[in-house]
Amino acid sequence: MTSSLPGNRDLPVSQFDLSTYWGRVQHSANISDPRTLLTSSAGLENAKKLVTAYKTGKMPEMTPELWNAKKIIDSTIHPGTAIGAFGAITR
Repeated sequence: MTSSLPGNRDLPVSQFDLSTYWGRVQHSANISDPRTLLTSSAGLENAKKLVTAYKTGKMPEMTPELWNAKKIIDSTIHPGTAIGAFGAITR
């Protein structure tokens, strides 16, 4: 999870409006994206660098690349142990 990365700045929970039904549908579809299983170790490290840059204030705002990096980290890093999921570990 992104909370295990350095920096004091929190990332937004979702890029979609979770107060609406359609926003929740979009959010659920986005976090269930099976393409995150194909992320390489290099892709995961790049995602970590992007999120860390945002959390430490080096990136001023959320960009599409940063949203994708957050999705990769949230789907491949275990929130309790900060260890990568099976697909990311094996590459």
